[in-house]
Amino acid sequence: MKKSIVFIFLFISFFSFSQNGKIYPKSADIISGGLNTYVYEPPTGLTLPENAVINLVYMPFDNQIIPLIKKDVNYEFTVAVPDSIKFLDMTVTDQTMKIIDSNSDKGYIIYLKNKTKEELEKAKLSYISNFGLGNYILKLNVTTEEIISRFDELYTQNPALKEDESYSYYLYFQYQKDNAKFKPAVIEYAEKLIVNGDEKSLSKASDIYQWLKRYDKFIEIEGIALKKYPKGQFAKNKFFREYFNAQSRPEKFITDEMNRYCTEFNDTSSNAKRPFQVELLRTYLKNEDTLNIKRYASLIHNDLFIAKLYNNTAWELSGQDLITLGKDLSFAESLSKQSIEIIKKAMNDSTKKNEIIRLKDLYITYTDTYALILYKLQKYDLAFQYQDEISKMVDIDSGGKERYAGYAEKAKGLEFAKTYIEKQLKAGVDSKIMINQLQEIYKKLNLPLADFEKIKENALNSRSQKTKDQIIKKYGSLGAIDFTLTNLKGKKVKLSDYKGKVVILDFWATWCGPCRASFPKMQELVEKYKNRNVEFFFINVWEKMKPADIKTNVAKFIKENNYSFNVLFDFTDEIAAKYKVEAIPTKIVIDKNGNMLTIECPLEDLSTLIDQNL
Repeated sequence: MKKSIVFIFLFISFFSFSQNGKIYPKSADIISGGLNTYVYEPPTGLTLPENAVINLVYMPFDNQIIPLIKKDVNYEFTVAVPDSIKFLDMTVTDQTMKIIDSNSDKGYIIYLKNKTKEELEKAKLSYISNFGLGNYILKLNVTTEEIISRFDELYTQNPALKEDESYSYYLYFQYQKDNAKFKPAVIEYAEKLIVNGDEKSLSKASDIYQWLKRYDKFIEIEGIALKKYPKGQFAKNKFFREYFNAQSRPEKFITDEMNRYCTEFNDTSSNAKRPFQVELLRTYLKNEDTLNIKRYASLIHNDLFIAKLYNNTAWELSGQDLITLGKDLSFAESLSKQSIEIIKKAMNDSTKKNEIIRLKDLYITYTDTYALILYKLQKYDLAFQYQDEISKMVDIDSGGKERYAGYAEKAKGLEFAKTYIEKQLKAGVDSKIMINQLQEIYKKLNLPLADFEKIKENALNSRSQKTKDQIIKKYGSLGAIDFTLTNLKGKKVKLSDYKGKVVILDFWATWCGPCRASFPKMQELVEKYKNRNVEFFFINVWEKMKPADIKTNVAKFIKENNYSFNVLFDFTDEIAAKYKVEAIPTKIVIDKNGNMLTIECPLEDLSTLIDQNL
């Protein structure tokens, strides 16, 4: 009887979110922490492709891609999650992650902890506190207003739930909706947490004061915590904050800091050493120290993570596109080959059968890297062979198609490449590289350039319209959002004053590795377009310090690297929010009329786009 009750709870907890489709456990006998099978009933009239999968997320964060198996008129999938997991959030997609059924953009939710009313309430609080995970990973559209409403419903049913730690999320969402109205309640709650005095409460309070931009209070709370818990999480966070803020981290520095951490926190476990060992491995990969690469790879005990590091290094050495010269290509080839071998081994591991879709995706990514390296080594036939293999496995992205076309010209000839490129452009693939390649092919084959120009015009018009539609969908119009920010020299800069110029907004932070990696090339562009009708604004965001400390830190960073950047400070992150920046670096290009040309401009395309609009 008890099992039946659990099953009914689970049904109830799901159906409150369901539209036409349904997802529910196949059996009432749920194995906690073990493999369980679930049934998916598609909405009426929806036909699924053969490669349909469940895209699933849960907290603490994990994302799994699970194959759907047809069973009569419905589908089934089997998944194991840790015993501590309270909810599953899911959509149905194809293997390219194109959404097939997202339950009206709200996702399918199953609450795993539901044997009692209290458990179910906790599970619901866990979901609504972390709803952004589904929005981001699963591309859902659960609104803040909906989440606030669900919080209010739970609090009405049980006011004691406001004592749960998730209450800080509720206040955060309310504060984002109406700063002035809810700020007093937020501060009152934070002060209550400080009075509680345990490290978990102090941590919550410090988080609150960080998103309030009250760094004086954050420092005060940190001081209290460090004094009260000298070996606690605050002390560890402070250690790593200072460690990662070091401008240079050579091998000896990393080793010394690892030993200091282990001594200070009396922890010599493999988990304690892992962050340092990973960074040492990255250092040895950079230095091509094969002996130490092998040594530290064996210490980390995570083959898939090692494969990722190998591929990332190989990709950087490859030049990352068809044109840029690669470096140390023999070493890159060896690393890339090893990454593929690791993935192949995992794909043949029967214990990883539920990860096969993710592993297949990794195999495609790493093979794409390997093919580019082979191309740079002038092994054209082999490069095309590998790229052709993965193009048959999945609809590769535009970059992969550009590489396919480049390899095809060398391995299969001009006519083959011409046919392929024209097909891709006609299908709406956005690629200036393929347009340029096609133009050269027309010249080599002595074909009428007028025919090429028609293809080019159609492709560019399609690209332009697609970009405009994307911008309008996100912002409501093409017009750049005006702002006034202060730069590093203390001068007020108003965006609308720069109409008549091409403007590049580069959102960044000092702690952002990809931002820093892009800056040498950005400096080249700043120099290239100096004294021309172009302005670069490097908008500093998402720093967790007082404004004065942010300014000092940024000034030091710019000076040490000899950058001549016009840095603007978005201390409150208000402009980043208005531009809906979700990740950094984000580069937005604005034309002379003050309209956004693109909101996702890759670094390698920036110069071409600027030239086109000058």
